[in-house]
Amino acid sequence: MNVAIYIRVGNKEQLEADKEIEIQRNELRDFCEKKKYQIVSEYVERRSGLAESQIIEELKRCIKEKEIQGVVITDYSKISRNINDLMNFFNFMKENGGTLVNINHTEKQEKEIDFVSLRKA
Repeated sequence: MNVAIYIRVGNKEQLEADKEIEIQRNELRDFCEKKKYQIVSEYVERRSGLAESQIIEELKRCIKEKEIQGVVITDYSKISRNINDLMNFFNFMKENGGTLVNINHTEKQEKEIDFVSLRKA
């Protein structure tokens, strides 16, 4: 599966933000390598979880145009801390056949939300 990895850090001091970016990047790359996902692009953003994002819009464009089939994140809050914005992203993914992979979602293994499967259910 062709994916984009998405990394977001909040408004932190530069050194702290750089360290967190590298931690997320390494976790996401390692996960994708294990799952044999092809990383097509990486997006890094420094913004509040409540602020609007041009990168989220770019991810949506890539899903819609089938450049990628999934987005890999470390936590759902990386997409947005606003529940309405998060649900809008989920709905967009569902409508466009995308997969959102949160590598830290379950107790023992990753959780994939495959909106194509959900639509068929």
